[in-house]
Amino acid sequence: FLVAKAHCDGRYPSGAPRPDPPSQPIPPLVAEAARDRMQDVAATMASRYMLSSEGVQAAECYLAVNSIPQAVELLLRCHEPALAYVVSELLGIPHSGETVQLLALEAERSKLYYLAHDYWQLHPEKDEKLALFLSRHHTAGQGRASEQLSYYKGVFAQAMAAENHPLAVVGAVCSSDFDTAAQVAVSRMFNLCADRSMFYDHLPEMRHMVWAIASIPLHTMEVKTIASVLAFASFVGLLDAIQKGYYDVTLPLAQTVRNIVYKQKLDFPVPVARVLMMDVEARAGVYPQQAIESLQSLAAESNVPDDMPPLINSLMAQLLEGVEREKVSRAGEEAALQSQIVLVGSSLPAGGCVVEPRVSILTNKRIRGSAVVLEDGCSYISQAEAASWSRVNPFSPLNTGRRILPP
Repeated sequence: FLVAKAHCDGRYPSGAPRPDPPSQPIPPLVAEAARDRMQDVAATMASRYMLSSEGVQAAECYLAVNSIPQAVELLLRCHEPALAYVVSELLGIPHSGETVQLLALEAERSKLYYLAHDYWQLHPEKDEKLALFLSRHHTAGQGRASEQLSYYKGVFAQAMAAENHPLAVVGAVCSSDFDTAAQVAVSRMFNLCADRSMFYDHLPEMRHMVWAIASIPLHTMEVKTIASVLAFASFVGLLDAIQKGYYDVTLPLAQTVRNIVYKQKLDFPVPVARVLMMDVEARAGVYPQQAIESLQSLAAESNVPDDMPPLINSLMAQLLEGVEREKVSRAGEEAALQSQIVLVGSSLPAGGCVVEPRVSILTNKRIRGSAVVLEDGCSYISQAEAASWSRVNPFSPLNTGRRILPP
């Protein structure tokens, strides 16, 4: 890094001593190449720190070469939104919506509602976010006037007339018409998911509705409504996790869809086998051995569509051949760490839990690092899993209909 920095600054000595510094400035192409070399070295160092679960040091590598956006992105990936906020504030970078949302939700988790209110005011979509916040916590010091309820009833009516379903869901939530909000969201997502070739094109609209519907007291509603909302929330979360590279939660999200659909006998627009196949395809190039095990389980599933066995067999053959030839190695896991949430110290043993180790309900594996206890008081997931899950699915993995907030 020091050598690259010296090259970039024109201070690296040549083979022969020169008594005087060059009188001419560094040519632009040479300076650009030196700058690129320094960026590459910083990126390499940052990757190595991320492999060691040292995200803050990784961000410092980018700060050292004045790559502020990359540093802020890494701080968010290691779940340090407060540091990301401070860096952005001090260096004059606009705060991202993700940074503000994480801080606001953490304030809500700590019941610091006035602080959360102030954070939501900084969000790029502050009007909608504040309205949903007030809908969630109107008894926590933020009263709701009847004029607001009437206003959002009008918003709902106008949005439905214009077929703006996300806004209609927001209007129904903010006017406390929770049953209608859930019905509109589920019906719209059912229609969107019926077009299987356009999942990711419809993802922003579906994500908008899921996060709006998360502001209703879902756990108090009918079981069928809870199940329908949670099934679609998990499916949308799966699409979001695949797109963002959160491979540690794609399998639990796919299994959640399967469990809800089978247990409640839901009419779901996407076959369960296809949902599971989407997870396998996402993890195939990153965790091939895990993908092979999932394919074996998928092949044994009932109700597999007729066109899927050839796809399963083809992918299985590719993965087995790649593993045998050692084409897939640690490089795949290193690539996964370029997008996954990696908390500081998440690879360390969980101290104090030696006699009775805590096991994650998502993976059935012993938790490393800090654990997060869920609403039943006896179920746990790792802090890294909680950070990933809560960014793509606002509902608890226990399927109670309650929210899960960032750890």
